[in-house]
Amino acid sequence: MTFRRITKEELSSRLDDAQIVIIDLRSNWAGSTLKIRRARRQSPTDIASWAVNYPKATEMILYCSSPEESDSLRAADTLTAAGFENIFVLSGGWAVWETSGLPTEKRIPDPLPKGVVPNVGKP
Repeated sequence: MTFRRITKEELSSRLDDAQIVIIDLRSNWAGSTLKIRRARRQSPTDIASWAVNYPKATEMILYCSSPEESDSLRAADTLTAAGFENIFVLSGGWAVWETSGLPTEKRIPDPLPKGVVPNVGKP
């Protein structure tokens, strides 16, 4: 089975659907304070390590920072090759969502690596 694209309007209308999982694959995650409401951050380069946490029938909607959806398309290919059946890629990615004024929420910053002091760097 192949993945499909979903428009910003379609995703916006389904934000309260508890059956979908929204995956944030932005590679520039650290530079943003917002995300699509309910999105879960996952690494675009380590798909195998997080994909095992989801059943193959999970309806996943992927988005990345690129309007060309480059990271989302690669992840969708990887997930469908691994047997996931309900993969969607947000058309236009974060760039389209953010500029459309659609629902966002503050993201929780990633924890600092052990031994790193905020605003100082490594000890």
